[in-house]
Amino acid sequence: ASASRTCKRVLVVAWEAIRLLNGNPIPVLPAAGLAEGAPAWASHAGSPLAVGVLQAGALHPSRVFRLD
Repeated sequence: ASASRTCKRVLVVAWEAIRLLNGNPIPVLPAAGLAEGAPAWASHAGSPLAVGVLQAGALHPSRVFRLD
């Protein structure tokens, strides 16, 4: 199955994208509908940035994509 079917997508703004690309977690609002331990992937401006897991209200990236 593709990541988009098994993981929820989190849209991020520029400062969050920078944090993710450096391997740092970003806060995720409860309204995103993610449960603790849920996998998710993040994108900015239509580009995938990272996949990770929600822990303590933050998306912790496990893989970061460098698509320059």
